[in-house]
Amino acid sequence: MDSILVAGASGFLGRNLIPILLKKKFKLIIFTTGKSNFKISKIKEYKKKIIFVNKKNLQSAIHKYRIVMFINLQVSFSYFHNLKSLSEMIEANITTPIKIAEMCSEKKYFTRLISPSSFFVYGKGTKDYYPSNVFAGTKKSFSDLAESLALNKGFIFDEVVVYDTFGEGDPRLKIVSIINNAINNNMIIKLSPGNQIIDLSHIELVAQGFSNLIIKKNSSNIVPKRQFYASTGNRMTLRDLADKIGKIKGKKLHAEWGAFNYRKGEILKPVIPKKKWNICKKEKLDLRLKKYLI
Repeated sequence: MDSILVAGASGFLGRNLIPILLKKKFKLIIFTTGKSNFKISKIKEYKKKIIFVNKKNLQSAIHKYRIVMFINLQVSFSYFHNLKSLSEMIEANITTPIKIAEMCSEKKYFTRLISPSSFFVYGKGTKDYYPSNVFAGTKKSFSDLAESLALNKGFIFDEVVVYDTFGEGDPRLKIVSIINNAINNNMIIKLSPGNQIIDLSHIELVAQGFSNLIIKKNSSNIVPKRQFYASTGNRMTLRDLADKIGKIKGKKLHAEWGAFNYRKGEILKPVIPKKKWNICKKEKLDLRLKKYLI
């Protein structure tokens, strides 16, 4: 049985992707730094398909379990950074995953690296690199290093641009949760003018898109890097999103629009995904938003 190495399995995307992969014919090797907990299914048949490794035994595990693919979901994010958060982002977004990729690439049977990127990398809404924050810079740095490694070691690097996501069990304080909490508590919140476009997808659909990409066979035309996108095609202004949530809740959001200027690096129009390279199926948000909010 071929093995897949996964880093960042305890993150929001990882927790939704792992259960899908466990149903496939893969043995999963989960790399953990010990900084977060990852609870696996209690189903016995799944326990046989998952193994935990750390920095000490990673190299031996790569050889022992014949790892053919590395899925890098490890991420550290901070919009407004300081020295500590900058160090954490460099370590999690660049140093650790590129070291793992290097270790994997030393084996001839290793064929593929899959890693998410972010729409923050394209701050002007075009396909040209323009980092909207330091986090975006770390993702681009990893991308450049991974592409050069793929070119020299002969494996394929699949990068997936991810947009805003939401879903059950999301520990992050994101805009959908902020609006929902304000409505539930009848709060007045101060917001930007609200004309920025949000590209929003449910995390289950993004995870399913990643799963489809993982099981997809490599193209005969070998290139060091391929770029994909993960969007269900739901794009609306922040104001329209607030109205949609209000209608689902049956209660209007009390917001002071324009109380704040757009934050530095705010992306007013996210880069448009190429239809041919989009890994997600189109789906309207309404039913999933309703389930999540109610």
